[in-house]
Amino acid sequence: MTPAERARLAALAEAATPGPWETDERDDYTHVLVRSPRFFFVTREAGRKDAAFIAASRAAVPDLLAALADAEAERARLRERVKLAEAMLAKLEAVAEAARTAHARI
Repeated sequence: MTPAERARLAALAEAATPGPWETDERDDYTHVLVRSPRFFFVTREAGRKDAAFIAASRAAVPDLLAALADAEAERARLRERVKLAEAMLAKLEAVAEAARTAHARI
């Protein structure tokens, strides 16, 4: 997921009506219910699976974006540690080569 895609999803989540969202199942249809301090509304008819997904996504998308940001930050930290380890390894290999050369002269 690109930074632009993440920013787009974050903006969509921020602009959406605050939750909680839940589903209301009737015999032949399901609605997504959205409650807010000032109003209450029901979406158009949707399939049960779609309605459950929509309701779950309201909380899941921000959580997933936060988890992704945490994972990318950890990856960046680990990449820096790998760079440091590679630099240390190069220095140790140079010291080892110098020691082998000095030992060969003895």
